[in-house]
Amino acid sequence: MITKKEYSINDTVWIAGIDQKNNALVPGRIIKAFNIDTNNYDASIVYYVVEIPSSIEPILEIRTWETISQDEIGPIGMLRDIKDALGPTNKFIKKIGYDSNDVEEDEPSQEQILAAIEKSRKVATHDPLILKTNKPRRRRFSNKKKA
Repeated sequence: MITKKEYSINDTVWIAGIDQKNNALVPGRIIKAFNIDTNNYDASIVYYVVEIPSSIEPILEIRTWETISQDEIGPIGMLRDIKDALGPTNKFIKKIGYDSNDVEEDEPSQEQILAAIEKSRKVATHDPLILKTNKPRRRRFSNKKKA
């Protein structure tokens, strides 16, 4: 999967987080690209103004390539870049929700499964608790004289 990091004006992109009821990606169109050169901003970052059509008037969003999806399937560019950098067999990729259908993994054998179950049983059991018997409290006598 190739991550697209540069977009042109009038490119169609997909944006997440627009529709609160539906978490689906919404298509939009890039209408402007710009850099911020002042106040210690990184001038190498390109910001894109994305126009998203709506029933009233278009919604304008400012995004970078990291928060834009290049197709309707998803995910956003930042997660695509992480997947490309880490490789397909990393466990981190599974944690963030990627399918690893293209990766063939060795299934554990039946003996390995039974050994893991046996090991977990041994760790989970413990000796019974031995409780102390309660001793009766000593009665204290006061040294006061009765008047």
